[in-house]
Amino acid sequence: MGGPGSGRRSGSREWKPEEDTMIRAHWGRWTWRRFAAELRASRSAIFGRARELGVVRPRRWLPEHDAWLVSHASSGVAFCARKLSRTPRAVSRRLWSLGVDPDERTVDVTAEWVANVCGVDPSTVHRWVRAGKLKGFSTHAVRKFVMAYPECLRPSGESLQELMFLVAGEM
Repeated sequence: MGGPGSGRRSGSREWKPEEDTMIRAHWGRWTWRRFAAELRASRSAIFGRARELGVVRPRRWLPEHDAWLVSHASSGVAFCARKLSRTPRAVSRRLWSLGVDPDERTVDVTAEWVANVCGVDPSTVHRWVRAGKLKGFSTHAVRKFVMAYPECLRPSGESLQELMFLVAGEM
């Protein structure tokens, strides 16, 4: 084990060649729990060793993923993470590297804003929420509603332009 001056952390383990072979041979097919049972090692130890062996490589961000992420950042990190099959931490880091603040909303989505964009009264918007047609006040929820119920909309002028930006994912 590691000790003073050994260059290793206290508690780190010596990996045997046959354990390395097992990780290389079964990576991507076994769950980390199975590795833990077979190797008697923690999850972090297994993933750390897999990284050292080069069997775990970080997923690259494609330009189309970046574009989608930037246009949907206002929908929230958790939503974007689910849609891109990434962790919320990975999405937050990528947004930061792209210069996008995921907490900065491009628009303050309220019942009044939705009513203005859709060309209806705010009480109608609240009725849509109670009926389950509109799932909440986020750009993502409004976008889904607009796509599912276009017959409910009566936009005009400036609100029509805002609605087009919303549907195009630019809001």
